[in-house]
Amino acid sequence: MKWFLVVVMMLLCVPIYATYEKWEKKEGLNSYEKRAVQNMKDYEAGVEEKVRRDALVELRSLDEKALKEIREELLQDLREVVKTALKTDNKWRVRVEAPATLVRLGAKDALDALLEVAREYKKKEVRSACVEAVAKLAERGGAESIKALG
Repeated sequence: MKWFLVVVMMLLCVPIYATYEKWEKKEGLNSYEKRAVQNMKDYEAGVEEKVRRDALVELRSLDEKALKEIREELLQDLREVVKTALKTDNKWRVRVEAPATLVRLGAKDALDALLEVAREYKKKEVRSACVEAVAKLAERGGAESIKALG
């Protein structure tokens, strides 16, 4: 029975925490993409809370030029990693960094995750950050986010 549980856990966790590996092996990444992959790796492989938080903060600090230089496929993977951080990280100080990072990465598809965490998470700081993120996404003009605010 133990082995069965170990195998199931590996099957569930490995795909979530191996996103950066496919990008590490890719050729021709520009400097912005390499840095984004490093941040993804820092979050996914980070044991310490500070390392994971810093990875999210650095992703959020990307300027418009950097975001334009990062290919859409990589941006989508980054968004998925940050959504995972928002929903499953075991430290609230990491989770509180995720909503603003999702806004910066333009993750309009993160509304459901943001609203779910805003409704259900116990720490008010995280809930508040989620509501602010939904409001900022609404400012950017997504009809879904405006409806979500209502």
